Amino acid sequence: MMILFARRSCRDTTRSRSQRQSSQSGQIVVEYILLLSVAVVIAALITKTMVGSDPENPGFVLTAWRNIVTTIGGDHADDIDRGQ
Repeated sequence: MMILFARRSCRDTTRSRSQRQSSQSGQIVVEYILLLSVAVVIAALITKTMVGSDPENPGFVLTAWRNIVTTIGGDHADDIDRGQ
C-alpha cells in the first residue's frame, strides 16, 4: 500500500510539472503577442512620422523629397553665362 501511495504522489508531481510547463508555454505566447503588437504600433508611428500624407504636416521624407525635386526642377544650368 505504501508503494502504491508513493507512485500516486509521483504521478501527481509529474502532472503538476506538465501543468506548470503548459502554463509557462501559454505565458510565453501571450508575452510574444504583446511584444509583437507593441512593435507594430511603434512601426506604424514611425512610418506615419516619416511619410505622413497630411498636406499640412507631411513627413520628413516627403519634405526632403519635395525639396530635392524643387532644386532639380530649378535647373540653374541654363542661366549660367558662358562668356559668349
